[in-house]
Amino acid sequence: MDNKFQPYHLEINTLGFYVDRLLFAMIKRQNQMLKESQLDLQHSEFITLKVLNVLKEASQTEIASVMGKERSGVGRILASLEKKGYIERKPLNGSTNFVTLTEKGKDAIPLITELSNKLTDLTLRGFSAQKRQSILKSLDRLYKNAIDAR
Repeated sequence: MDNKFQPYHLEINTLGFYVDRLLFAMIKRQNQMLKESQLDLQHSEFITLKVLNVLKEASQTEIASVMGKERSGVGRILASLEKKGYIERKPLNGSTNFVTLTEKGKDAIPLITELSNKLTDLTLRGFSAQKRQSILKSLDRLYKNAIDAR
């Protein structure tokens, strides 16, 4: 008898299990794509740059809120991006900085967008355009339900 562990035979029917497994697979694939494209970024940095591209400028607190992450974790991501030259922080007052993309950050956006679209297409292949939009809306609703859970 073969005692090889086969996780796909486990009956773990919880949303968290499936979301966690999907996220892990997507991060792994995205980091591979980033490495192949020779962008010196990790998944969290990639997402942060996408957020900043939309917001144009934002405080660390605003970025953390949009990303659904802790402010301290976003601070570490921003420090790494600043060191790599993708962002800059501009003081607004004694306790707040506004974060913006540098020219290097702006120049990376087309490739970031291309990689993001490619990963989305790979992950959602086999789904119609209408179903893709429905999935994205459903994921947003699931997120909102989870943070508003009482």
